[in-house]
Amino acid sequence: MHVDLAGNRVYVTFCAGAASQGVIRFTPLTSRYVAVVSMFAIHDFNLHRGASFPNSQRKEQKSTQTKTKRLEMAPPTTAAPPGAASPSAKASKSALVVASAFGDTSRVLELLQEGTEVVPGVKGENIESLEVVEPTACEQAADNAHLDVLKLLLPAAKRELAERPVAEEVSAAFWRKVLNSAVRSGSENIVKLVLDTSKLQLGPSGDDVGSMTGWSYEDLPLFEAVKRDHLNIVKLLLDHGASLHERNLVGHTLLHAAAEHNAHHAFDSILVDSLKDEVDQQGNTALHYAVEFGHTDLTERLIAAGANVNAGNTRLVTPLHLAVHKGRADLAKLLLVEGKANANKKDYNGNTPLHDVILLDEASLAEEVPGEAPAKDEQSERLHVELAELLLSHGADPNLENDTTGFFPLHQALRDGYERTARVLLAHGANARETSKFGVTPLHVAAAFEVSPDLWKELLKHGADPSATNDDGKTPLELAPNGVIRAQIALLITAYQEA
Repeated sequence: MHVDLAGNRVYVTFCAGAASQGVIRFTPLTSRYVAVVSMFAIHDFNLHRGASFPNSQRKEQKSTQTKTKRLEMAPPTTAAPPGAASPSAKASKSALVVASAFGDTSRVLELLQEGTEVVPGVKGENIESLEVVEPTACEQAADNAHLDVLKLLLPAAKRELAERPVAEEVSAAFWRKVLNSAVRSGSENIVKLVLDTSKLQLGPSGDDVGSMTGWSYEDLPLFEAVKRDHLNIVKLLLDHGASLHERNLVGHTLLHAAAEHNAHHAFDSILVDSLKDEVDQQGNTALHYAVEFGHTDLTERLIAAGANVNAGNTRLVTPLHLAVHKGRADLAKLLLVEGKANANKKDYNGNTPLHDVILLDEASLAEEVPGEAPAKDEQSERLHVELAELLLSHGADPNLENDTTGFFPLHQALRDGYERTARVLLAHGANARETSKFGVTPLHVAAAFEVSPDLWKELLKHGADPSATNDDGKTPLELAPNGVIRAQIALLITAYQEA
């Protein structure tokens, strides 16, 4: 494939055969056009404006094997603002970005010798802010780990920034973006080159967070390295002044990041003992994140390190609440057995983990129980039963009331149709005569929500009172939705009383 940039026209030649197939996308950016070439299989190609990329000396293909398409782009209709770069300068900058992305050292050197700008906007009149075109040549080279290209670009960028009185925060912002690209590449050598060239300050001076010029706390490089589990880069950044106690905009520590992204190697380099119970702005610890994202190994390691398994966030949600809410029986067992988690802690809504078993939402169940109804319904019920039995066997009290709704786990199980779970609760001591703050007994719920006759028998066997009235003076029989159901319930009650 050939791409020739000439004036405002782009000539694209697609060579027949699978050896070189590609797509060209044109993106308008601030009255300029940047050509982005996406190659699916690249053997060789040309991209030039009066000069060629390497490997341009290919043999001419037979005319029957080549078809050429000509794409035209109309020039911008608006006049360029005073001091704006000329079209040729803009084309050169675009060419530099593309050459840097592909690691074409020769072309990059040629463009630099022609005076192509490396730092967007730094040679213009307005130096209060940089004319940021995403991505810059330096970022492209760093992202793609082209070390030789960066060795050409970074000194040039440093010279450009030094030649003009650019504000410190503007310069730092440029270097920050390049460093984050370097971290994303995973190349220790690339990161070291950027650090050595930029002399960026990675941590605050003492406790002065404001001294970290240019950092927005949403893209701190140490967080980028931890999230990608690049242990050597984590160590390199620490050696250059980054702090293990850094936090991002929402208060996450590095341990939060490691727990969320399952960063096993980076986890080992973090001060687990001092950070294990640190919380973010929502009160979540690293253990909350490890459980939330289902990372069993890091959950186990945090428990072993002494993390507080009963820590509640700002909504009083503990890691055990999260494990149950997500339908993760394995993590719930780990917290209960290894961490000795309290199975009776209530959250902001008054729910214990046992209440949460009944409240498992469909989205959470879909993650843990794949498949289609009715098989899925059967598996979902099994998961409810498994979690309920796990909690009850580790100290969960089946007779704790939700302070807001006044309901007990048994009431909720009957209301939501989880009959097997209701039987498990009864077998573990749930009180079949317990009344909510509105005088509602389990039998009232059973009548209103049409539970099976067998479960009615089970409730009556465990002492449920069919004559109990709620705050409105109604018995369970009176809450039955229709005459047929009422007749069935009446027969069950009569049979039980005569037995």
